[in-house]
Amino acid sequence: MLHATSRTSSARKIDVVFLSPPWGGPEYLAAPVYSLTQTQPEPAAELFRLARLLTPNVAFYVPRNTALEDIAALLPPSASGVIDDESGTSGVEQVEVEEEWMGHKLKALTCYFGGLAQGQENLF
Repeated sequence: MLHATSRTSSARKIDVVFLSPPWGGPEYLAAPVYSLTQTQPEPAAELFRLARLLTPNVAFYVPRNTALEDIAALLPPSASGVIDDESGTSGVEQVEVEEEWMGHKLKALTCYFGGLAQGQENLF
């Protein structure tokens, strides 16, 4: 366990959290669609909520057959079509999903939230 002992009152800023929880065993391969409720030791939504308390910038490594609806459901609800006057970008946060390939086989997905998603660098 890490203990922060410092003589100054300034806290370290956490830039990014990378989540790669156990997927619940090899059963994830048998299902046509993997639900993020199966992650261990907690469902993905709870792990994601805790990570977002530290930073908006989260990368989440999940099985290749994860339901995209489950990934999108991790985003906070917000009004669609809202434009940020300063940057001209949509005020609605989006998730960027990257496929991880090894040769000709899709192995996993990495989901980028906050300022890690392309076009949302202003959130970093």
